[in-house]
Amino acid sequence: MAEQKAKVLKLKEQYDEIAMYKREVENAQRAYDVAMQRAGQTRMESEMNQTNISVLNSALPPSKHTKPRLLLNMISSIFLGTMLVWALHY
Repeated sequence: MAEQKAKVLKLKEQYDEIAMYKREVENAQRAYDVAMQRAGQTRMESEMNQTNISVLNSALPPSKHTKPRLLLNMISSIFLGTMLVWALHY
């Protein structure tokens, strides 16, 4: 009777150990499936040629330049130079 009881306890321990290994395998399989799904999705995304960019209006060159304003710069420099010379002289 004691021998039979020991065998039953040993079998129960083995079943518990098998159940634990089975859960570990299922968890590993789920993690592997998620990783493979993500790898497939990443591979598909990397092969896509579409972008979110589109040309709304093409750029046009300006009709006339805005800088440098030669006439304004020359008049300003003559005026400021004269003021500076006058300020330093007196």
